[in-house]
Amino acid sequence: MRDLASEREDSFRAIAELSRRFLNVTPGNFEATMRDGLAAVAKIADADRARFTVVDPKQAGLAGAYQWCAEGVPAR
Repeated sequence: MRDLASEREDSFRAIAELSRRFLNVTPGNFEATMRDGLAAVAKIADADRARFTVVDPKQAGLAGAYQWCAEGVPAR
């Protein structure tokens, strides 16, 4: 069984890698990077879905949203 310190270190590494990917993303790869990033965040959180919502203060409502769901989990 893995100890909490090892799990935490793995989470920090995953977040660092995710940050690096977003810092270097190109416009053509943004959608795939966002999808992969949400999958990574869900894995770290032991979740079956993750969502990122974009809010534009200049317009009413949401400007966009991205979602990742584990296989077999319906999107909402």
